[in-house]
Amino acid sequence: MSEYNIILISLLFSALFSGLEIAFISASKLKMELDKKHSKAKWLFSVYNSPSKLIATLLLGNNVALVFYGFAISNVLTKPFQDFFGELSRNELLILFVQTIVSTVLILIVAEFLPKIIFRKNPNRILIVLAVPLFVIYYLFSPIVMLVNWIAKFLFRIFFHLRIKDEEISLSPMELNDFIQEISDNKEERGIGEQEKVFFKNAIEFRSIKIRECMVPRTEISALALRESVEDLRKVLIKSGHSKILVYEENIDNIIGYVHAFDLFSNPTDIKSILRQTPIFPESMLANHVLTYFIKHNKSIALVVDEFGGTSGIVTMEDIMEEIFGEIEDEFDKGILIDKNPGPNIFIFSGRIEIDFINEKYKLDIPESEEYETLAGYIIGQYGSIPKEKDRLPIDNYLIEVLKASETRIELIKMQLIHKK
Repeated sequence: MSEYNIILISLLFSALFSGLEIAFISASKLKMELDKKHSKAKWLFSVYNSPSKLIATLLLGNNVALVFYGFAISNVLTKPFQDFFGELSRNELLILFVQTIVSTVLILIVAEFLPKIIFRKNPNRILIVLAVPLFVIYYLFSPIVMLVNWIAKFLFRIFFHLRIKDEEISLSPMELNDFIQEISDNKEERGIGEQEKVFFKNAIEFRSIKIRECMVPRTEISALALRESVEDLRKVLIKSGHSKILVYEENIDNIIGYVHAFDLFSNPTDIKSILRQTPIFPESMLANHVLTYFIKHNKSIALVVDEFGGTSGIVTMEDIMEEIFGEIEDEFDKGILIDKNPGPNIFIFSGRIEIDFINEKYKLDIPESEEYETLAGYIIGQYGSIPKEKDRLPIDNYLIEVLKASETRIELIKMQLIHKK
């Protein structure tokens, strides 16, 4: 085989390996999952789930191609350069320098820049088309790659005390959201029901939910002073319907624990003798961390405090699970929240209803913020104070009428959409 053929073949293989490398890195994992039904995808997925080995294979193949290219291009360029430089060709360093520049420019343009630009345009499609060659290349170089990987892991473990673990392909939260959206848009997709799609979407968003978004607020918790009698405790349990009552000293900002109705069967002489410790979390704590704590320590209720240490509310296992599975009625729920649509662009809502819920259900565009979670919080924030009953407030694109309110909270409102943006 002539040296020109070796150069041509080496450039083609180097371009192929470089292109496949950038295609693999740039490929959408979501589209790869959706393309699983493709016949050639079966070949691809046999190697796709071992990213480190696949990249090592492509790099090894590229290096082998470059070695052959280097030997061949050196021999091809020597004679022309000697003729061109004449007496200067006796300077071996000059010839080596020029050969290096020419061969490097050629390899960068033909086997690096061009293939990476082309393969990046449609990486998923290219990987599917070249699935079989990629499969063959992977298993052809597999023994060498395994040996090199073993040596690298051994050296890192001996000299740097590090253990290298093989990475696995996983979808990011954004890609999972896109996956759900694509399933929702595909009317032919009948394998997943609407409820399952909601659960899946909630589970993805759950990782960023903070407990202030799912807690029972301070104004709706039942609590009793430590100095009260057991008989007072019994009355509060009966009146509230709860099985657990928080206990405080001096005021509700100094919660010291809770008592369980079951403990009354032991005929206690005072509340302190049956007091149980309550875990305390800041309202900025992530809900998934609190859920992990509940499961690990067999707890179902925790106190939530603000940045100043004051009581913000309580959070239960049910409250957290509702963020994934929707409304679950428990002993701390104060009735069903109202959301009605009695007429065109007219709505009746409970003050405690969450803005993201009504925005999604009724396609509204109420601004969401870190400062509030509920409709009442939005109204108070815009109005500047707690409005009185029968007040009519023009806020943004809505005319809001307060149907029921107290001095400390908004219970029920009527909202009319004045005009759409």
